[in-house]
Parts: sequence; C-alpha cells; structure tokens
Amino acid sequence: MIFRTALAGAGAAALLLAGGGVALAGTTAGTTAGAPVAPAPVAPASVTPTPAPPAAAGEITSDEAVAIAERSAPGAVVVKVERVWEQGLWTWWVQMEKGVWRYDLYISTKTGRVVRLKINYIW
Repeated sequence: MIFRTALAGAGAAALLLAGGGVALAGTTAGTTAGAPVAPAPVAPASVTPTPAPPAAAGEITSDEAVAIAERSAPGAVVVKVERVWEQGLWTWWVQMEKGVWRYDLYISTKTGRVVRLKINYIW
C-alpha cells in the first residue's frame, strides 16, 4: 500500500506534526526510547453568553414591539418575543404565525422601526 510506505522514517514525523500529533527527533534524558510523549493538557476556552443589557430609559418595551409587529402582520398570533442583537443593534425579535406563514420581525429597541422582516412558509 502506498500509505504504509509513506509513513516510514521522516515521513511519519511530518504526517504526525501536520495532523496535530507529536513526533520526537531523538530521546531526552529520563525518557525511554520510543515511549510516546503526551502533549500538555490545554484548558478549553470558556464561552460565556453575553446577556442582553437592561432596557434603558426611552427604549421601547416588549409590549410596544408586539403592537408594532401586529400592525405589520395583521391577524398573526405572537409565538415568541426575545431581545436579540441583530443588524448591529439591539432589537426585539417577535415571531408570529398565521396559517402556514411564519413572520420573524426584528424591531429596534431605540426607534421602534422594523429593521428586518422574514416571512417563511411552514409545513
């Protein structure tokens, strides 16, 4: 097989290094020749979600965002309301459904303007 012959000698070290493994060029004092050396453990980076900041004075409330969404999609029923980061600013995400249609409206918390509207057909 071609793969077995490619792993002989220095080719094995190159493949191990390219794949993120460890290759030894020689032995060091206190280690047994040919014994594998495990890499030092790396602590995983902790990912902490950034919470939405509290609504500042002068920003619209979720109830006002729902009223704006209901004017944009008359007759639709509100399914979900969340405060999310969208289009570079904080918005109220109002998800609504009417029959086989789903409306996702993103309403600016500062101005009350609809900054994004997605209409999807649901089965």
